[in-house]
Amino acid sequence: MSTACGLQSKHFGTIFHVLFPLLLVAHSAYAAPAETASQSDSSSVNGSKPLQGQVQLDEQLPPASPNFGVGNKLDSQELESLTPGNIWHMIPKWMAGKWHSDEEITSFTHDYRTGKDIKLSRHYKSVKDVNHGEQRDKNGQIWSFGDVPSTSKIETADGMTYCVISQLERGLPNEPTYVSKSRFDEIQLNKKGKILRSAQCEALQTFEQIDDGMLNAHSVLKVFDKLGNPMLLEETDYILKRTAPYQDVDKKGELDLKKLFVEFLKQTGQEALIPGADFGEVDH
Repeated sequence: MSTACGLQSKHFGTIFHVLFPLLLVAHSAYAAPAETASQSDSSSVNGSKPLQGQVQLDEQLPPASPNFGVGNKLDSQELESLTPGNIWHMIPKWMAGKWHSDEEITSFTHDYRTGKDIKLSRHYKSVKDVNHGEQRDKNGQIWSFGDVPSTSKIETADGMTYCVISQLERGLPNEPTYVSKSRFDEIQLNKKGKILRSAQCEALQTFEQIDDGMLNAHSVLKVFDKLGNPMLLEETDYILKRTAPYQDVDKKGELDLKKLFVEFLKQTGQEALIPGADFGEVDH
């Protein structure tokens, strides 16, 4: 399941190099930043309470960890050893499978410090290959593993950039759109392992099926300073095309997802959903 943080998103490793320079574009007519997504109120058997109603990005966050302060030496081993909790979310069948995208379009940015808004249509190459959904229950419903907390990293010209995902919430699987909200820290290091800059971020992604085997993903990224005050907001869209139908993913690195999914169903009182036989490919 993609988030706005990780190798599957252009935001990873580029907040400092892509989003900030956009603020240099000439100021245009005002348009209120879209920080909400609609999700109907309904019950769900997901392991954590699903997003419901008007999903919003937070106005302010708690102060960032002092460990992520500029000039500090980051304990990368500790970050890379984070173990995700065993949380699963049900996703729509139309969203399941492997997907590919080549391009993203940035349409809007907002600077909270100056109050300026920038409307634009900036196309750029951004290659992504993502997988949505890892396990199916006895009824054939598809579930996605909540890989949180977790850490991703990418090598940059300056050194290394880490993305630390701390929160992930997802919407209801029976809606025409599917919403995902995440919170993460992005930390840029120099080649000596010292922090050059860091930012707290929240992202709200809304997925919508626009054709069989084609999704539109609308992403709203909000960047906060170390005190938790909002600095910048960016809206981006990209098209995902299915490259392969859904297949169970039983292993992810050292994680036994098949075993974890069964444990999750038992822990949440959903033993009746434990799968007992292979299903084959999913009909979309």
